[in-house]
Amino acid sequence: MNQSFDLSIIQWGFLGLTLLTAVIQLTYYLYYYLQPLRRIREEKEGKVHHIHSSPGVSVVIYANNDSEQLEKNLGAILDQDYPEFEVIVVNDGSTDETDEILSRFEVKYHNLYHTFLTDEARNLSRRKLSLTLGIKAARYDILLFTNANCRPSSNQWIRSMARNFSENTSIVLGATHFDRKKGFGESFIAFDLLCKNIRMFGYTLASKPYTGEGTNLGYRKSLFFKNKGYAKFMNLHPGDADLFVNQVATRGNTKVELAPEAMMTADFDDNRKGWLQLKRESAFTARFIRIGAKRLFGFESLSRYLFWGAAITTICLWPWGVLPGAIAIGLLSLRMILTTLFWFKAGKAFQTRRFFLLVPFFEILQPVSDFIIKTDTRIKSKQYYTWHL
Repeated sequence: MNQSFDLSIIQWGFLGLTLLTAVIQLTYYLYYYLQPLRRIREEKEGKVHHIHSSPGVSVVIYANNDSEQLEKNLGAILDQDYPEFEVIVVNDGSTDETDEILSRFEVKYHNLYHTFLTDEARNLSRRKLSLTLGIKAARYDILLFTNANCRPSSNQWIRSMARNFSENTSIVLGATHFDRKKGFGESFIAFDLLCKNIRMFGYTLASKPYTGEGTNLGYRKSLFFKNKGYAKFMNLHPGDADLFVNQVATRGNTKVELAPEAMMTADFDDNRKGWLQLKRESAFTARFIRIGAKRLFGFESLSRYLFWGAAITTICLWPWGVLPGAIAIGLLSLRMILTTLFWFKAGKAFQTRRFFLLVPFFEILQPVSDFIIKTDTRIKSKQYYTWHL
C-alpha cells in the first residue's frame, strides 16, 4: 500500500515535469521557431517592406581547388537579373584548373574579377585573408558572400538580398540548404540544417541576431572595416561568418531574406563529409559565441530530453496510476503530431528534403549527435588554431 502510494506520487511528479517541459517547448516553437514561417508568409502576402532602389553590389566568392564547382555554379551568379553588380572570386592557392576556368569566364563576363592569396601567408586564417582581399577589392559598399560550391535558386538572388539594405541595415542573412540526395543519413543532415536555419532566423526575427552563414550572407563594407574585420579571430581557421556576425549584429542593423528565390543550394561531392566539417567548425566557434545564444540552445535541447524522459517514465508507471499515464500518452502523441507537422511545413518552406515520419527519432538523435561532435572537436581543437600549422 505504501509502495503503491509512493509510486503514485512519483508518477504524478513526472507528469508535472512532462507538463512543464511541454510548455517550455511550446514557448520555443511559438516565440522563436514559427517566426521564419510567419515571415515567409508575410513575404508572399507583400507585407514586408523593402527599398525600391537597386544599389551597387559586390559578390565575393571564396574558392580553393573548386574548379568543377565554379564551372557548374559561377554562371548562375553572373547571370543574375540585377542592374549593377560585380563578382570577385578569391582563389586561395588552388592547384587545379581554377585559374583557367576563371579566365575563360572573364572573357564572357566583364563584371567578373579574380584575385589570389599567395602561399607565403602563414599563421593566419587563409580563408579570412582571402575574403579580406576580396572585400578590399570590392567597388561597392554592399557585399554578398557565398562559396564556389553554392548555386542560387534563381536569377533574383542579388535583387532579393539587396532590397533589404535600407539606411539602417548593415547585415542581411540568407538561407542555404544542401543538394537533395537519398538516404537516411541525408535525411538527418537535411533535418539538422533545417533546425539550424530555423534557429538562426527565428532568433534574429525575435531581435536576437547571433550568427550568419558564409554561404548566403550580406553586409556592408563600411561595417567590416569599422569593426576591424576579422582581426579578433584571425588566429582561428573558421569563424569568418558566424563570429563576425555575432560580433557586430544588433536588433536594429540586421534583417533576414527568406524568399524562395533568394535561397542557396550547397553541393558537396559527399554531403556527409561536408556537413561533418561544417558541424565541427560550428562546434569549435560556438565557444566564442555570446553566452545568451548558447544558453537558449542548450535549454531547448535539455527541455526536449526532459519531456521525453518524463513522459515515458510516467507511462511506464501506468500500474500505479492510469490517469497520469493516459495524460502522458496524450501529451506525447500531441507533441509528436504537432512537431512533425511543423517540420514538414518548415522543410517545404526552406526547399529541403522531406523527412515526415522520422522527425520524432531525429529530435532525439540530434542532441546526441551534437554532443558527440562537440566532444570530438574539443579533443581535436588544436587543428582549428592557425598556430597549429
